[in-house]
Amino acid sequence: VAHRSEITSLIVLVESSIQPQNSLYKRLEILVGSCNCASIEKTQIKVFSFKHYFSMGKFLRKFQGYEYFYPHFDLPLGIKNPSQCVIHDLFPLVVKGYIVDKPFIKKIVFYFLCMHSLLAYGNRCIAISKSTYNDIHRFFPYVKNEKLRVVHSSDCLTGTIDEIGNTESLKSFL
Repeated sequence: VAHRSEITSLIVLVESSIQPQNSLYKRLEILVGSCNCASIEKTQIKVFSFKHYFSMGKFLRKFQGYEYFYPHFDLPLGIKNPSQCVIHDLFPLVVKGYIVDKPFIKKIVFYFLCMHSLLAYGNRCIAISKSTYNDIHRFFPYVKNEKLRVVHSSDCLTGTIDEIGNTESLKSFL
């Protein structure tokens, strides 16, 4: 996964309904403000909707050359931009009984969504722990090591606003 010095352009999409006083949005603004290569773009597309999964690729075409960061395992379909996604865990595959209703179908859907995110050309994934990283290699042994990186959630969500605005802190985050 790229470090800040390797990124030439990064677009961060947020829902247009986000409130400016939202604490995570404020942190995002500080991070983006300290980096000349990133920008925030607001979109009407609601995440976790059918429109999101099937139209985000078309929306992103106007940002050719930008890398797309998606904070979940199920990267929307049809994205041509180099992308990064985050896999928090593989509980549906690892924990017996985690899915109660129609577990076989839901596990297959989960597996193929993860596989799409892990194998799509130009995509890289962040695992939030060494355990998740190991689980990814156990269930998806054909994924190359260079497509994965461990970044602990606390590395980017802790600290004061001043620390997050610090360029060195940003380099370690990205």
